[in-house]
Amino acid sequence: MNDPGTDSQLEAGRRKLRLRKRWVFGLWLGFIPVNIAVHLGLKALFGAGSQALSVPFSLVYLLTFGVAGLLLSGAPCPRCQEPFFIRTSPNLTGSFRLWEQGGSLLAVRCVHCALPL
Repeated sequence: MNDPGTDSQLEAGRRKLRLRKRWVFGLWLGFIPVNIAVHLGLKALFGAGSQALSVPFSLVYLLTFGVAGLLLSGAPCPRCQEPFFIRTSPNLTGSFRLWEQGGSLLAVRCVHCALPL
């Protein structure tokens, strides 16, 4: 484990993690309503050809959500500097398989040192 730092550093790190988590879940919850609103807006502006514009918007939105999710999943814990949400210890064969290691973006404590979010 690395130096845990001061309480203010820990709190700043926890605040940053909470903000990232809110962004990811906000993007997740907003996908359908935002895409419907964009599609209807484009349809009102451009008429029947609006699908050609709304599909790329949806793809960019999904890409943004994916990048935000990856940034959140690899975000380090302010205390132990290990990924906060995902266990990364190797399994018995020495390989890293995240789907076997556990962890969740819904976690409220670090999966390594149990620091509360």
